[in-house]
Amino acid sequence: MLINNKNHKNLKSNVPFEKLPEWFQDARTSNAKVYYKRGLLIWYRGTWIGGVWEYGIWKEGTWLGGTWVNGFKKIKSKCKHQILYSPTTNELRIGCIRKTIEEWDKWFEGRAEYETSRGTREFKKIIKAFENAKKIIQNDN
Repeated sequence: MLINNKNHKNLKSNVPFEKLPEWFQDARTSNAKVYYKRGLLIWYRGTWIGGVWEYGIWKEGTWLGGTWVNGFKKIKSKCKHQILYSPTTNELRIGCIRKTIEEWDKWFEGRAEYETSRGTREFKKIIKAFENAKKIIQNDN
């Protein structure tokens, strides 16, 4: 559904505007595409002009200004796990495990394993995704 009002220009949403979180309704956006279900807002694309981002997953788009309170930025990767970054806690989530970049660096230097065995093709993809995420985060800061 396409929504246009004083704060949002060309907003595409899967739910009516009134069902979106109040903090999002109060923000200003342009050409955004969002999905909202069970209390989770997913930002697919568009321009965040201003307002307070309280919680959700940011997949991609342009951030012009505002306040980031909580939530995750999705980082594209070619590994089987979703890579999410929380600017609030400075944690990187690979799959379901959260650590700071420093903690991940130590973990990758060690021998411990989670779901994927070290030395496998998939593990190499995870390492590559982590290194890419570090670069993106450093460029954002």
